[in-house]
Amino acid sequence: MLDHNREHAAELGGLAHNLYHAGQHESADIINNAVKDFETGSDKLAKALELIKEGK
Repeated sequence: MLDHNREHAAELGGLAHNLYHAGQHESADIINNAVKDFETGSDKLAKALELIKEGK
């Protein structure tokens, strides 16, 4: 599941990159911020999964 989330984050990062180079800086910035949020959420899920495996 986490790999799936990371793949989506990478796709969105590529979209933001393309938008930035197309002059659509505001939308690119918003997508980049969303990607950061998405990655933070994935990191939290990874930590929770680690704790579950440890029985915590």
